[in-house]
Amino acid sequence: MGKSSTPKVDNPVMATERQTILFENRDGIAYVTLNRPAVGNAINLQMALELKACSGRLRADSSVRTVVLAGAGRHFCAGGDISCPAQDDAGIRAHVIDLTSILHAAIIDFTRMDAPVVAVAEGSIAGAGIALLAAADLAVAGPCAKFRLAYSSLGLTPDGGLSFVLPQLVGRKRAMDLLLTNRTLGALEALEWGLVNQVAAEGAAQSTARQLAARIAQGPLHAFGAIKNLLAAARPGLEEHMALESRTIAEQRLHREGREGVDAFFERREPNFY
Repeated sequence: MGKSSTPKVDNPVMATERQTILFENRDGIAYVTLNRPAVGNAINLQMALELKACSGRLRADSSVRTVVLAGAGRHFCAGGDISCPAQDDAGIRAHVIDLTSILHAAIIDFTRMDAPVVAVAEGSIAGAGIALLAAADLAVAGPCAKFRLAYSSLGLTPDGGLSFVLPQLVGRKRAMDLLLTNRTLGALEALEWGLVNQVAAEGAAQSTARQLAARIAQGPLHAFGAIKNLLAAARPGLEEHMALESRTIAEQRLHREGREGVDAFFERREPNFY
């Protein structure tokens, strides 16, 4: 499997490096790279904050014509970082609400901005990583990409708008299959189910996504934005549903199932939900 790489800066319009997000705007194409490769680009509070700052900037920048969203290293995104600095129930709940709410605000930006978003799905993609993929307008997968929701294996519930968007992408029965069984989808099955638009050749996912973004960047940006708005208008209520997701996952994190699932994950054992 080809490794993800951050595009080289060649006389960029703007290029900045943050702690957990790499960002570059070059020739009307913005490259946003999740940058915690040591933990599979798992989304912690810092990354969520930086992603929201980046998405808000992109949404307001009329020079951006397309966005390429990728992950540094081997994996796109292993989901949300379930470690928590708080120990008491109130602190844990506040942390989960903060993390998911900020991530949700970034996802709304990607969904509502005029510029089409192309995601690059390589390596392992789980949980909130699949939510980011679903929020993108187009997605290119590497041939070895693996998709697994994993929420219920931790005794948790979906976030990132997945319980809203996933049934629309793959159908309710398939969405329930993925959420209840935590089965893993390979790249070709993800293509068949509608999670991605195409599967690139070995080592070519990044270049394929960049070529696709460059082609789209030549198109009518205002019309693209209007098209995105029309599709969004056909499924009202995403923001309200995301707020419900934040409350639900926070409550489930404090339920005995959520406590057992998270403890089992860190103790590297199978959870006992009985």
